[in-house]
Amino acid sequence: MTIIRTHTPTSLKPKRLILCLTLLFSIGISQAQNRGHYKKEYQQKIKAYRVSYFTEELDLTVEEAEKFWPLYRQYDKRKDSLHRSYSHRHKTLRDSLSEITEEQALQLLKQQQQKETLLLQQKKEQIEAFTRIIGPKKTFKLMHLEHRFRQRLIEKIRKKEKEHQE
Repeated sequence: MTIIRTHTPTSLKPKRLILCLTLLFSIGISQAQNRGHYKKEYQQKIKAYRVSYFTEELDLTVEEAEKFWPLYRQYDKRKDSLHRSYSHRHKTLRDSLSEITEEQALQLLKQQQQKETLLLQQKKEQIEAFTRIIGPKKTFKLMHLEHRFRQRLIEKIRKKEKEHQE
């Protein structure tokens, strides 16, 4: 009478487990990279839309656009960097608001004030620089257009979400 083994030898179990975990890990990385790719692509579309919208609405000349856009991108990067640095610091504490101490809450408030002060200082510098390049009227219009652009973008996003739900 021969005994037929229906299970794998013990030495193969860890190898299969490692193989399965590696496969799952690589699938997870692949999906994360795809999400990152789509996010970047989406951000690039938004930036292109912003350039088109502002250039058209501000009626920038070629000379103005050549000076304006590099400066605008520089300020935009600084603003994004500032938001990311503070957002990263606050994320863990924001996730557990009910558990933070009074001291931690006070520290968060001070950091938020510091961020707002830096943003205001940056905005003042931006307005002065843009006024020199495109003039006060177009600079004032730009401030209004930035708000309108965000509103239109939110409307587009909501419209797309609504279309996907139907």
